[in-house]
Amino acid sequence: MTDLVETPETKNNEDQETHDILTEAVATVQPEGVNIFDSTSVHDISVVSTQQTLLRDDGDEVLEQVEELLAQPEPGDDQRETRLQRCKELLLLYYGEVNKARNHTEAIFAHHALRIGKLLNSMKPLVKATGPIWQEWAATNLPYMSSSTREDYMLLARREDAHKYLYLGKDRLMELIRATKSSDEDPIGKFIDKHGIVFDEEKAGGLQEFKLKVDTALNMERLAKYRFEAPRDQVEILTENNIKLNKNIIDHLGFAKQAGGTFEDALKTLVQNKGKIKTAPVDDEETVLDFNQLGASLIEAIEQLVASEEEDLKARVNEDTLNKLIEKIERLKAALEA
Repeated sequence: MTDLVETPETKNNEDQETHDILTEAVATVQPEGVNIFDSTSVHDISVVSTQQTLLRDDGDEVLEQVEELLAQPEPGDDQRETRLQRCKELLLLYYGEVNKARNHTEAIFAHHALRIGKLLNSMKPLVKATGPIWQEWAATNLPYMSSSTREDYMLLARREDAHKYLYLGKDRLMELIRATKSSDEDPIGKFIDKHGIVFDEEKAGGLQEFKLKVDTALNMERLAKYRFEAPRDQVEILTENNIKLNKNIIDHLGFAKQAGGTFEDALKTLVQNKGKIKTAPVDDEETVLDFNQLGASLIEAIEQLVASEEEDLKARVNEDTLNKLIEKIERLKAALEA
């Protein structure tokens, strides 16, 4: 068995013991030549997806009714209205049960993500004790997990204030973690209060409504970060259409205003187009606009990388790409000064 924990010679018995523990742990879960990050076969997925519904008892009863209805022959002319009404009633029930299952699944996987993060955080000091740099060791020994995914899991585990919100799901919770400061007491709770979000745990459909309000608040915060104010109802419409107000969209709104329009009109157009904006320039003027938008996004990305708590910048930033970018910017600057 190849030594999967590559370390320099240990300096004392304690380091050697830690090294042996790591070696045994990695060897146990990662046999040589076996890709452990996903051993699922297509057959496994097919069997599970047809045999497991993830619905509770009430949901399975509704599912049986849906399958019975779908198996019935086409109704005659005098039965179509009755069939349509029955379909409408079942769809409402079935859709609700499927949403419940999705919410339960998101919460379950958030708990799994938390445990993975705790496991990673417990491994980091063990690795450091044996000598290697954590990021380099993880890249070699945990190749099935990207550095950004690994950092997300570890951050989730460190933010103990966020653990009571696991029912929101991992991705949404990570958005909230990034939008709040961990130095505050219950920063996520303060964020929720700031935006006047009320959550009724007993209300049917309350969780979906709560998630929409949280996502809308996150979009409002992104706008506020760039000193834009927008009607909450319009932002909520975008949010309902799964539109995340990223830097590119916000830049588009800002440039539309600079071009002589208004932010409100640009936002209304964005709402009407369900968040879609032109991405391909069609003339020189749009090429300049596109460059400015991309440049602003790049500046923001660089600022976030420099200010982040992540230690593995080298793993996330390709130096060849960075050098080419610097070269092109220098050529552009020289052309402007010519």
